[in-house]
Amino acid sequence: MSLRLSVGVFLVTLVFSVSAEAGPRDFVISMSGFLGTTDQAAPVLAKLFRRVEKTLGWPANSIEGAYYPDAEEGLKQMKLRDPGFAVVSHQMYSEHRKSMKMKVIAAMELSDGALARYHVLTKKEGGPSSLGELAGRVLSSPQIKETAFVEKVLLGGAIKIGTDAKSLRADFVRQPLQALRKVHRGKADAALVDDPVVSQLSKLSFGEELRVIHTSSQLPPLPVVSLG
Repeated sequence: MSLRLSVGVFLVTLVFSVSAEAGPRDFVISMSGFLGTTDQAAPVLAKLFRRVEKTLGWPANSIEGAYYPDAEEGLKQMKLRDPGFAVVSHQMYSEHRKSMKMKVIAAMELSDGALARYHVLTKKEGGPSSLGELAGRVLSSPQIKETAFVEKVLLGGAIKIGTDAKSLRADFVRQPLQALRKVHRGKADAALVDDPVVSQLSKLSFGEELRVIHTSSQLPPLPVVSLG
């Protein structure tokens, strides 16, 4: 289930004219639940950047960058580091594209299908069978901090995230497997995870205990943007 720690996970689709982009060649990558910690991601990104350099004809080792799993920290680092490029979540792009002067120059797809769709899973026995039944209960996910995006897109506006009895209660975890384990152990009522995670359920000892009660619409690739 270590879907995020192999450079083979990434397939970068570059759809822009490099000659039109000037300035720094460093990246900040900010999205939840993909590469573990900043330190764990470093060797993965180094391999990815070497591939991008080769594809674009840039000098070897001319790209530097770092991954930040927390959106707030990622935004902070963009302001501090002033990178030339960033890979951001859909919500970050929507909220900060104007203030950060983001220009979409490419799309970043994950070769294992991650981000294509998200699913809400619960226990088959005794667990909620619909999003409506999750009111007042706990939803665990690496994506849960991006509240507006989760509510409007991943959950289709069916239920809100909050603290009142009619809302979902958010539980942030860094990895999707943690969310599934919490449901299995009764520490969360549901988990929100993507396609590749669901495809690996049969490999988990408790996978047969879980079921999908909601599936999001298919998502577009993550935006790769130039900044400033």
